Amino acid sequence: MKADHTVTVSHALIEQWENDADAKDREAAALAAQAKALRARAEAGKLILGVSGEQKLRDADDPNTAVQNMTADIKRMANESLEPLTKKEVKKRLLELGHRPSRLTAYFYTPIHRLKETKQITVLEDGRIWKAP
Repeated sequence: MKADHTVTVSHALIEQWENDADAKDREAAALAAQAKALRARAEAGKLILGVSGEQKLRDADDPNTAVQNMTADIKRMANESLEPLTKKEVKKRLLELGHRPSRLTAYFYTPIHRLKETKQITVLEDGRIWKAP
């Protein structure tokens, strides 16, 4: 038995195919816009956490993963240090851990302030950073 592969083409059928193709183009454009918005949200999240583009997110309290979270790293440095650290020493260590230099300017003080306010680190009168009180 031979299968019948006959297709009858009409102007109406061609118009329907074109309409279907246009609808699929609109769906693809909408999906591309959603993907772009999700990528922008992910990049914003990385900026907030101080994560570079090559790094993957991690739990802030998990020191065993490769990705660096600036707040968690500062907290860990201060609380594991045998003596108070200057901000210059902290910045140097953060660079060694892979944090971007651009994150070590004005933004650098935000996690320090948050950690100090929540009493997770101490900022001494001379500005050095140390263990939680």
